[in-house]
Amino acid sequence: MPRRLLPLPASISRPVFTAAEARAAGVSGGRLRAADVSRIDRGLYVMTERSTGAASSPESDGTPHEEGASAVREADVIRALQRADPDAVACGLSAARLWNLPLPLGLSSWDADDPDSTITMSLTGFHRLNTKQVTWRSSDISSRERTRLRGIGTTTRLRTFLELAEVLPQDDLVAIGDHLVRMPRPSLESRSLPHVPIDELSDVVVRFRGRGSRRLRSAMADVRVGADSPQETFLRLALLRSGLPEPVLNTTIRQDGRWLGEPDMSWPQWKVCLEYDGRHHRTRTQQEKDILRGERRRLAGWTELVVSVGDMDRGAARAIERVRSELRRRGHTG
Repeated sequence: MPRRLLPLPASISRPVFTAAEARAAGVSGGRLRAADVSRIDRGLYVMTERSTGAASSPESDGTPHEEGASAVREADVIRALQRADPDAVACGLSAARLWNLPLPLGLSSWDADDPDSTITMSLTGFHRLNTKQVTWRSSDISSRERTRLRGIGTTTRLRTFLELAEVLPQDDLVAIGDHLVRMPRPSLESRSLPHVPIDELSDVVVRFRGRGSRRLRSAMADVRVGADSPQETFLRLALLRSGLPEPVLNTTIRQDGRWLGEPDMSWPQWKVCLEYDGRHHRTRTQQEKDILRGERRRLAGWTELVVSVGDMDRGAARAIERVRSELRRRGHTG
C-alpha cells in the first residue's frame, strides 16, 4: 500500500508558493516532488490535488480556485514573486492585465501552459535571469509610478500605458488611451473622474523618451474622450482614415428641447448618429429601449445608424460605406 502523503503545512497553503517558503516550513525536496505538487517555474510550486490538511489561503480574494497547474492565476504567481522580492512590481502586459486595460484578445490573459505567455516584472537596480514564466526588467520606476492593487505591487495605469508602447500596435494604444481618459457614468460606476485626465496623459506622452515613444505620440494624437469600448475606437479610426468627418462622441443631442440620448457617435451638422451594437444590446429589454430610442430620433429628423460586428470586417468597409452614404444623403460633400 502506498504511503499516505502528509499534508503541506498551513503556512504555505497559498495558490502559489515558493521553494524558500516550503523550506522555511520544513518541507523537504522529496515532498515537493510528490504527485500532489507541481513545479510551474524555477522555485514556484502549486498544489495539483486537494490537501486535506491545508488551511484557506490568507491571500484569497473569494474567487474559487481549481486544482492544478493549468488553473494557476497570474495574480497568484505575482504575489509569490513579491513575497520573495517585496520591491518587485508587475509591469508591462502583466500590469495591464491587473488593471483590466483593453488589450488585444491574444494578450488579454496569461496562460501557464502557453510558452509565448509570460509574466512581466521589474526590480529596480537588480538584473534577474528570465525564466520560463517570468520576464524580468531592471527599470527605473519611481515611487509615483508604482502603487498597490488588490495587495499586489504594480505600475500605475499611466506608467503601464507608457510601457505598452514597446509591444502594442498604434491602434491598440489609441484604444487604451481612450479607456484611460473616458469620463465614467457615476450612476453605473464607482467613480466620477477619468482614470487619467487627457491633458495629463498628453503631457506625459510628449515627455516620454522610452521604447516606442514615436508610436505612442502618434497614438496620442488620435486619443479622444468619449469612446466606451475598443470597438468604438477602432470604428472611429477607420471612419477618419477613410476621409469622413470626425464624429462627436457620446454627447447629448436635443431637438426642440427633447432629449434624444447620447449616441456613440454623431454628426450634428447633418443630423446623423451612430450606435455600436455591442453584447449589452442583445437583451430583450435593451433591444426594446433601442427601438424606442431610434423612433424618437427619426421623428426628430435624425438618422440613426446601428453598426454591428459584421460591419467591422475588412477594415470596417461596410460601416464606412453606410456612414458615407448617409452623410452624402444629408448634404455632406466630402
